[in-house]
Amino acid sequence: MEISGVNRNDRFTRGSRLVGVLSKAGLVLAILAVVLYGSFASPAFFTAGNLLNVLTSMSIVGIVVVGMTFVLVVGGLADLS
Repeated sequence: MEISGVNRNDRFTRGSRLVGVLSKAGLVLAILAVVLYGSFASPAFFTAGNLLNVLTSMSIVGIVVVGMTFVLVVGGLADLS
């Protein structure tokens, strides 16, 4: 006697596919959710002044990141202390 229905392995593959997609696109979806929330919460979110302020703040962090990358790549050859 056969019983037709959803095979247990089929459910597992569908679930694992969903987990795979969320693990690959999860960060992008989270950033998109934050941007959408910001655009609805504040009318000044997408203004040129705000975007310029964000880019200015991130440029400072970028300069520090370049310096720290240099320290990590060089390792013990250069002591910056």
